Order: sequence, then structure tokens, then C-alpha cells
Amino acid sequence: MGKVLGIFDSGLGGLTVLDSLLGYCDYDRIVYFGDTERVPYGAHKKTTILEYAKQDVRFLLSKGVDEIIVACATVTSNAIGELKQAFEVPIIGIIDAAVEKACKSTINGNIGVIATKASISSNVYEKSINKILPSAKVFNKACPLFVPLIEYGFTHEGVEVSYKACEYYLKDLKENNIDTLILGCTHYPLLKPQIVNVLGENVKLIDVGVALQEKKYQTKTTKLPRIDFYVSNEPEKFTIEMSKFISNNLFIKNSTVSLIHIEDY
Repeated sequence: MGKVLGIFDSGLGGLTVLDSLLGYCDYDRIVYFGDTERVPYGAHKKTTILEYAKQDVRFLLSKGVDEIIVACATVTSNAIGELKQAFEVPIIGIIDAAVEKACKSTINGNIGVIATKASISSNVYEKSINKILPSAKVFNKACPLFVPLIEYGFTHEGVEVSYKACEYYLKDLKENNIDTLILGCTHYPLLKPQIVNVLGENVKLIDVGVALQEKKYQTKTTKLPRIDFYVSNEPEKFTIEMSKFISNNLFIKNSTVSLIHIEDY
């Protein structure tokens, strides 16, 4: 059977993490679950987020995974400790690597963080940054419109609403002269062009998926793992949209997207 990696997110966003790992992680099979029925997780209270995350982990365990990446910053910031205590399988969050990279990247010490409301409310990014770089000034901004815009495909160039949303949410960060911005939700890399348009090319954008790959999966591999995709709603839509997230279509050409009832787990 070989080594199996499990990845889960509230929807499409975790595919940016998967894309960053392809060509680096030495797994024979990858099982990806997107909870498209209940996206976004960032709009829910902590107890609900934990309940959803435990169901997601139990589903992945039913597929025989050896390790799980929580490709959702909302779950990582609100429930990673509880998940590690509740399950024996290794569970990896996506915040620490991004924070470390941001602290190494900043020059003026002004670091911005954009994420879901739940992630920002947890204050985990600011606490983690200040542990490594006590002198850093951290500017947080919840961006609740970003995930729906991305999930519904309003990301391609020329779509005015996505640019307007970026202008609205990033205004304060720009005024505070940040030189580094953590894209604290795995969906947000799909808005990089719009974000750069607002902040300028000199602000370094930290992609949590890329940061995780650079920290944990550094060795290149030519292995093409089989990827099984599962969702809790609208598999047809997921099939169409996922090509925007995965840069190498060889990895998804022969893949299928299956519908599951996550409440059963």
C-alpha cells in the first residue's frame, strides 16, 4: 500500500498546500478532504471548529493515512493542540513554519497577518511572532470576504470585486508600513495578484503552504503519488475549480472527486 498522507481543509484552500508539497513529499498516495458543505470554518466558534476538525481527522484515518496535514489555518490556530491529544497519528499544523519565515524575512519588523476571523481572534500569529521576534510589531486583519470570493471563483484578473475587497481590508496594513505579510489562510494565495496590486511588490508575501514545504519537505522527488479527493458538497464544482490551485495537471488528470457524508464520522 505504501505511505499515505492525509490533508484536510474547509474547502478549496488546502489545495494550495497540496500544490506546494507535490514534487517534494515522498508519499505513494495522498488523500485530500475539502469540507465544502461547511466552508468557511473561520466563521464558526472554537467548539464547532474542533468538532468539525475531529470529524475530518476520523474520515482521513478511515482511509489509512499515516500522517495528517491540517491545511486550514483556522483549525491550526484553534484546535491543533486538542487534535494532537485526541489522535495518535502525527498531525501537522501550518502556522509555525509561516511565522518562522516571516520573522526571517522582515527588515523593518512590521509584519502583517491576514486570516479568517477565528484565526485572528485566537491571536496565535501575534503570540508566535513575538516569541521569535519580540521587537516585531504585528498588524492583524480579519478578511471574511476572501474565502467566499475564492470558493466562488472571483479571483481571476479583471474581476473588480476582488480588487475592491483587497483595497478595503489591506488599507490599514499599508498605512502601517508592513514589509512582510503572512497569508494566514490557505485560500489567500489565489488573491496574490490583487494583494500585490494594493501593497506593492516590495512587501514579501508568506504563503503558509510554501513555508511548510521549505521547512519539512525539502528533498525533491520524481514520485507521482495517487491523489484521492473527497468533498462534502458539490464535487462537480470542486473538480472544475481545483485546476486553478494545482499547477501541474498531471497530478489531477486521472484523479476522481468523491462525495462523502462527513457527519457520519
